[in-house]
Amino acid sequence: MTALAFPLGVGAGSSLPAVATNARQAGGAKVLVAYYTRTGNRRVIARQICRAPGADLFQIRTVDPYPEDYEQQVAVAEQQRVSGFEPPLAATVPDIKSCETVFLGFRSGG
Repeated sequence: MTALAFPLGVGAGSSLPAVATNARQAGGAKVLVAYYTRTGNRRVIARQICRAPGADLFQIRTVDPYPEDYEQQVAVAEQQRVSGFEPPLAATVPDIKSCETVFLGFRSGG
């Protein structure tokens, strides 16, 4: 599996469930575009990227949502990072091993 990470801009939470779309094939190889969003901006970009290769789209969400307030969210995430805590996810990609390529969107910088 090839994993490609790329910045997806800045973004905030969503009420959409964390589920992968129906599996599609891109050139015979399954492609996944996974992203986390705070404002919804990364979702827009991830959907655009997903169209090109005909990939599955997956929104990363935690079981316990982060605070809506940006500063509070950053503080909670920093505490988790420092302590090594990885929050449980609301959903996972059940057939991740079948993905040949995974695009993972992230926030670059600070």
